[in-house]
Amino acid sequence: MLLDRALPDLDCDLIVSDSATGARPPGRAPITIGHRDIAHVSDAEDTSTGRERLRGYQEALAAAGFAYREELVFRTTVDQIGGYRAAQTSSQP
Repeated sequence: MLLDRALPDLDCDLIVSDSATGARPPGRAPITIGHRDIAHVSDAEDTSTGRERLRGYQEALAAAGFAYREELVFRTTVDQIGGYRAAQTSSQP
């Protein structure tokens, strides 16, 4: 049994959260108060959770009529250090 991560070539029981839906509300909140450059920090796109969270972010942008911009996506480790590094990278001129 796998928990919160699907592996494409493994046929087994799976318990997962809905990562795409979970990524939508944080993406919508800044939009509702007028922000237009909204970054997304996520783990690698080669994980099922990373792909689903990115999809939720893209869906929130599309629902608001915003274009997806790859330069606002930061793939890093999903911990405090990864978040810090992404924030430092995004604040560079």
